[in-house]
Amino acid sequence: PALPNLPVLPALRWLYQAAPNFLPTRVSLPRVGCNGCVALLRANADRAAALRELDLEGATAVTDAALQAIGFAAPPLRRLALRHISNISDDGIFELGAKVLGGLEELSLGGCTKLTNVTMYTLAEHCDSLTTLRLDGCRWITDAGISVLGERFQTSRQRCMPLAQLTAIDVSKLPEVSDTGIFELVHNRSKLTDLNVALC
Repeated sequence: PALPNLPVLPALRWLYQAAPNFLPTRVSLPRVGCNGCVALLRANADRAAALRELDLEGATAVTDAALQAIGFAAPPLRRLALRHISNISDDGIFELGAKVLGGLEELSLGGCTKLTNVTMYTLAEHCDSLTTLRLDGCRWITDAGISVLGERFQTSRQRCMPLAQLTAIDVSKLPEVSDTGIFELVHNRSKLTDLNVALC
């Protein structure tokens, strides 16, 4: 059905009512507020099972509560864009949970200026499938945080590299990251083909 000329959330609600079998695989909500994002996810939890891509880039009203709602709905996302959302913190990334983070292949966090090294620990622990990570402009991430992604950890069977599938990472515009952190990140990473370290 044709969407009426409505703001994005009312238009999506209208579409869900007009086409009850509509299962979106990609949703982009650049102007959504936190309450709208939470309400949409909770009201359509059954449809979340089809969602593969969620783009909230520039949705400055989104907070950790929206990320908690995403974690609760646990859609099988492959791509999540949270760029330039200044209100999300380490707590919000943690609230996404292992179920969401573990399935991601691409995660964009560039310009999320409240994120710190704590987020690096969360990603290292949960992001087993990640191939692309964007951290540009996350100014509180330091060498210590970047190094976490390069540290091998012991499982019951072997020593593993966090984010072992990583092929592309953007750590540009991180003033607290030096050659030391970059070396720790890329050392023994044979799959890495795209590295952006501009303005570090």
